[in-house]
Amino acid sequence: MTRRPRRSWLVSLLGLLTLLLSFYTLSVYALSYTLWVEHWSAGFLMLSLPVAMGLLLLLMLYWLLVRPVRAWFPLLVLGLGWPFWQRTIAWHPVHESLSAQRSLTVMDYNLMFFDVDAYTNPERPQTKNAPRMIDWVVDFRADVKCFQEFYNWDEPDKLGVFQTATRLRQAGYRYALTLTPPTTKPESQGFIGVAIFSRYPLIRRASAVYSSSGNGYLVADLVRGTDTVRIINIHLHSMGIRVGRVLRQRNLEGAENETRGIASQLKWGFWKRAKQIEEVERLVQKSPYPVILCGDLNETPYGLAYGRLRRLLRNSFEDAGRGLGFTYNRSPRFIRIDNQFYSVKSEKLKVKNFTTHSKIRFSDHNPISAEYEVR
Repeated sequence: MTRRPRRSWLVSLLGLLTLLLSFYTLSVYALSYTLWVEHWSAGFLMLSLPVAMGLLLLLMLYWLLVRPVRAWFPLLVLGLGWPFWQRTIAWHPVHESLSAQRSLTVMDYNLMFFDVDAYTNPERPQTKNAPRMIDWVVDFRADVKCFQEFYNWDEPDKLGVFQTATRLRQAGYRYALTLTPPTTKPESQGFIGVAIFSRYPLIRRASAVYSSSGNGYLVADLVRGTDTVRIINIHLHSMGIRVGRVLRQRNLEGAENETRGIASQLKWGFWKRAKQIEEVERLVQKSPYPVILCGDLNETPYGLAYGRLRRLLRNSFEDAGRGLGFTYNRSPRFIRIDNQFYSVKSEKLKVKNFTTHSKIRFSDHNPISAEYEVR
């Protein structure tokens, strides 16, 4: 009795794995396209999509080298996922800037409260990040600046460096709206959360606070001559990913505890963001004006929040960005959770340029900016 060569067992195993992974990827496609399941467990499946597509790509390349006839099915599956590749990587040319009368430039940045804790902690060396970060935020050329985790302290005898609202007003951003979270701690009075600063008049329309850390949304109508654009700045519930803590554990038990904590936070976050994005959808649908929506979704481009917004609006990175556009500056670094969306139904807005400022690493997020043509 002859034994089957070990290589044939490996080929059979890889063939089975290719089939299973292909059908799994197709299932997540269907879930992400239709959003027919909005249970928190769907968030885990959609979060796994880039990993599944990457593994399937490797298997397809393997079959191309070993047995090309088996490569057609994973190739077909990857082809059906073209819209998700568009959410992952973009490569558009840089256009010349438009005239000031035709363009509207919007910057979005999660500021991590300017890292004020590190700046004021007597047990840690005073960081120089805060002054440099504030200088960059003030000096960056944009018509509108949308912030999450904004911080301001107006008392010069204590933390004069954090008079950020005053400095922005002096730089020409005379119109500002802020969303301050409820707190009972006197030392937290400088924490604001969501904020919009503009060179043009703003009319406050709606707002909501989701948490004591400042998550929520702020809606304002920007008026420039005869044009009105609705600006929506959102900061959804945190992802709760702390990969660095897992890696720093010195024993298996500690790593397991941290991993369970991450899974629990992700589960809770998927559920919370699903509820929050419903409210944001209504804000977009009811707007009588073209919309620019900025913010920290705390979710990848394959998740529920992104998918539901993508049904109503175009994504600026997809239409004018370059590269992978990762915006999270901590582990895991390979995710894009900060976005700008814009409406195209009225044909009054068109994105011309989009930039992920990956070299600006003061915060745990990278800032993003986009130039829109106002027709």
